Amino acid sequence: APLAMNGFLASLEQAVPVLRRYAMAMLADQRGADDAVRTCLARALDRPHDSGEAARLRVWLLAMMYRELTARSRPRPRGLPSSPVGNIVSAVASTELSRAFGGLALEQRSAVFLISVEDLSYAAAGEVMGMPAKAVVNLLKGGREQLRLAVGAGVSGAPRVET
Repeated sequence: APLAMNGFLASLEQAVPVLRRYAMAMLADQRGADDAVRTCLARALDRPHDSGEAARLRVWLLAMMYRELTARSRPRPRGLPSSPVGNIVSAVASTELSRAFGGLALEQRSAVFLISVEDLSYAAAGEVMGMPAKAVVNLLKGGREQLRLAVGAGVSGAPRVET
């Protein structure tokens, strides 16, 4: 059992950046995100996951984080996670996208993030969010469309004027 626990702890440690990225994308508040990650990790340690597969552990942890974020959800400004690759989008477009992303409902933000950033399958994202894959697809479609409209017309909804 101690050997299995060591493997679980190592896998848990590897999942911390994923949990932090997800929390930061949903909350855009470093302190709140760190607190959500700590809460999620504490819950994971209270009931260790008995799966040797890292992908299953990741889905289990993201599902726990989703429930934590849902419990904490209340209206507040949100932003996108910073990219380690660097920002190739202009500052204005980045701000518009960040505002548009923050304006999405938690379920839509989660669907967009889990599929587009964490590269989960629709089925795995559905498992994280506690819904069928088809519902995730619908949330993703709606979220992407709202992002396209918001960024295309400007967050204010006014048509963009090119100069």
